[in-house]
Amino acid sequence: MITVLKLILKGIYDLRLNKWEHLLTLCAIILVSFLGLLFLLFLHNIQNQIVENNNQVKFTVYWEKGVNKDLIEKQWEELRKKPGTISVETYTSNQAATILAESLGKDVDFEIETSKNKLPPTAVLTYEFSPDNLKKRANQEHQILRDLKYVEEVNYDEKAINKSSAWLNDLKKIIWPLITLLILLIGIIVGNTFKISQISKKEEIEVLKLIGAGNWYIRLPLFAGAAMQSIVGGTIALGFLKTTQAILNNILNTPPLWLKLEFLNQTEIISVLACLIGISLISSWVAIRY
Repeated sequence: MITVLKLILKGIYDLRLNKWEHLLTLCAIILVSFLGLLFLLFLHNIQNQIVENNNQVKFTVYWEKGVNKDLIEKQWEELRKKPGTISVETYTSNQAATILAESLGKDVDFEIETSKNKLPPTAVLTYEFSPDNLKKRANQEHQILRDLKYVEEVNYDEKAINKSSAWLNDLKKIIWPLITLLILLIGIIVGNTFKISQISKKEEIEVLKLIGAGNWYIRLPLFAGAAMQSIVGGTIALGFLKTTQAILNNILNTPPLWLKLEFLNQTEIISVLACLIGISLISSWVAIRY
């Protein structure tokens, strides 16, 4: 274990040799990674915007008239605590009658006191579901709400759900091929950069082979150096991306646009760094195999 650690540290320490060569390699990694990440940032925000506008479902629930107010309010409180609940807007019979009278205006003859006994307690529930099973979860929730005690009727816009579900399915067909193509292009460019950088070390490898050095004794330091360059280059590229996001938000998040770009989430950042490390290791192995 100590030997492995020493070899890894040796690979990182050897980056001080041929400084200009390693610096140019690092610059290429930063530039390509930044451009790829910038495109990924736009895809990420387009996806979030479409998902945000299409994965929420509103249910209008009507309770039976004349049910005890305390029982209904207890159900409303339970609905507020359900996972995935965005908002719960509730209206008693009195509130519903008052709102209806205000919406009709003063010119319409409307008896509020009479309507208080006719209008049912109502709640407008907004839920957020996963885009993968939006239609299925909406139907399940509709049935759950209908089965609640004292509930008389539940309405929701099924056509809008079908449209949103189609939108989200089309999004997958467009976004994921673009992300795959992007990763492929970054892999080819960064991998080729690493390969050219490592080819220059073939003479050193031949010398080490002549004095009896084992495969891992030769390869592990080179892999460690390549992985370190990937981590440093990817981290700097992410820093540039964060700065660019802040600049763009200062420009776009103003009237009349009011557009705000969200940064990549933690999973995406880790995935980017992992991809860069994987590319560096594969390209280094291809360059120095013997």
